[in-house]
Amino acid sequence: MYRWMRWSAVLGLMGLMLACSLGGGQSPTEQPPAPEAQATALPEPTAKKPEPTALPKSTAAKPTQTPVEGTPTASAAESAGPFTAVLKDGQPLKGITDLWVSPDGEVWVSAASGVFVAGEQEWVEQLDTPADAILGADSRGWVWVVLEGGAVMGALAPGEWIFYGEAEGWLPLPEPEYLSPGLADEIVEGPEGDLWLATGMDEVRRFSRANNRWTGLDHRALNFPEQDTNGYQGYFLTDVSVSSAGKVWVGGCVGKGEALEGAGIARYSNGEWNPILAAEGACVLDMAVDRQGTAYAGTYDVLLRYNPNSGNWGKEYFPDGINRTYLVHRVAVDPQDRPWMAAWRRGGASLEGSTVIFHMERNYGWMRVYETTGAEPTSWAILPDDAGYLSAGGKVLLWKQRTLSEVGELRAGFVRLAVDGKGRLFAAALGGEDEGLWVLQP
Repeated sequence: MYRWMRWSAVLGLMGLMLACSLGGGQSPTEQPPAPEAQATALPEPTAKKPEPTALPKSTAAKPTQTPVEGTPTASAAESAGPFTAVLKDGQPLKGITDLWVSPDGEVWVSAASGVFVAGEQEWVEQLDTPADAILGADSRGWVWVVLEGGAVMGALAPGEWIFYGEAEGWLPLPEPEYLSPGLADEIVEGPEGDLWLATGMDEVRRFSRANNRWTGLDHRALNFPEQDTNGYQGYFLTDVSVSSAGKVWVGGCVGKGEALEGAGIARYSNGEWNPILAAEGACVLDMAVDRQGTAYAGTYDVLLRYNPNSGNWGKEYFPDGINRTYLVHRVAVDPQDRPWMAAWRRGGASLEGSTVIFHMERNYGWMRVYETTGAEPTSWAILPDDAGYLSAGGKVLLWKQRTLSEVGELRAGFVRLAVDGKGRLFAAALGGEDEGLWVLQP
């Protein structure tokens, strides 16, 4: 549920007045870190705790195997163009909420009926509890999954499922307000092994391994500047990234009626939270860090770029940004450390509702990959060598050698994409006549 909520606010953004953009000028430099100090204790949530949530019964983990050519699929007759249906008990898997490929190349699906992993000959049901989003794996190999409408956080550890509810500090996730991007796409691990997750509302959550407990922090605890939010939605803490130096960064925006304004980026270092001056006034909806430590933060009209060697923040301008206004809502880097971004575009006095996808290619700079004709939600699955699959609505396309071609189309309102370790494209169709999971062989 929450993964798809993250950009369901795009319909509300049709009438959004883009509130601010970053100006030019000298790119500030991050100051060298202060001498290590004793970390300060993070505040506990101040809200009164509701009655404890009943957690799912403990369940032993079931063995999985890396997907092979025998991944369960339908007969050749059960296909949609080049796509072949992936079935469970001979039927399409309905109510899919998320699609994820593990670092080992395993294909995972969360759905209203549970969590599943593709085995050699059939789907392996890992959990029969309603699942909303798969947030990735930590360095121990634990896979984190949001369960039961956000009331429970589950972790598949070696040999068993571990569940976190109110007794462990995990409170039910708040319902996203108007213009909130919703729950972040992934969980992030900090240098001390703690895990971080942005809720999309005025809260970022931290899981302490030492205490085996979740806590929440709002914009005040992160030292974001106060703004007049009387009668408005208030702060949206949107994404968390970790720098190559081990600093935790949290991006934010402020919802003010029909407008999204800038909140900037807060940095956690040596037990303290402080704003990053280079991002002052930026509405940051998404961030990404590549393997070299270069960080990207999307905002209005530019992509902020952090150089870990110099400590400077610079700006990457869009190729046609001088005549249009953009708000970046998704950032990613490919296996070659080149950025991709998706941005909502405005023309004239109102938002036109389209999404533009850009990619920075070697020797070519920024390339316009695709622009939707309206408010179709988009997804992408990045490949090596300046290539990637993308979807808009139910249409699936391939960007390769600076050329866009149509692969096929599924009758669905939205298609989420992922590529497994063998290069196979998996497409999860949400709703529509082709609802279910489909695979395209490379």
